[in-house]
Amino acid sequence: MTCLSDPRSRHFRPGFWLWLGLMVPGLMVFTGCREAASIPKPHAFPRIEFPVGKSRLVDEAYCPLRFEFPDYGRVVQDTGFFDERPSDPCWFTIEISQLNASLHCSYGRILKKSDFDKYIEDEFKLLGKHNIKADFRDEVELKNKQGVGGMAFLLEGPVATPYQFFLTDSTRHFFRASLYFNAQVNPDSTRPVLEFLKKDLRIMQETFAWK
Repeated sequence: MTCLSDPRSRHFRPGFWLWLGLMVPGLMVFTGCREAASIPKPHAFPRIEFPVGKSRLVDEAYCPLRFEFPDYGRVVQDTGFFDERPSDPCWFTIEISQLNASLHCSYGRILKKSDFDKYIEDEFKLLGKHNIKADFRDEVELKNKQGVGGMAFLLEGPVATPYQFFLTDSTRHFFRASLYFNAQVNPDSTRPVLEFLKKDLRIMQETFAWK
């Protein structure tokens, strides 16, 4: 009886082992390449072209306030709010078309303490609606050299407005601003845009003053 491992076997000649030794590594490489090719590549986001703008003073005649903001943002007065007129003429939007974003701004006069309390209550109600979808919320106290104070809120996650803030003197004026992206929210793609805009929003807060 002839053993299969016997090189004299008529079924498995020495040339067979040489052929097998060359084919097996080749098949392993080929199979590995096919498996690697079948792995889906991570989704790539389009390159973002950040606008270059010069800082300018925003001092609209219909508002009792002023601040600095780059000229890549276009200030548009709001004349309607859900088919109603705004409660004050000093409601406006800073449109940042190059980044598909907008900063919605509103102003309210404080005539009595209950007005201030109502503005603060409304602020945290609106914040709470967005906070439901947020993964994390950071709060930062604001205070500039002009004596204007307030708070800023950074919301992380798939939220409609990832950054908002309010500024007030608590006796006469209350200002609120919310940043929106005019597209489906994707935190991975909007994060670099938010970081870019936060620098200019900080300048807006630092230069903010009442007339």
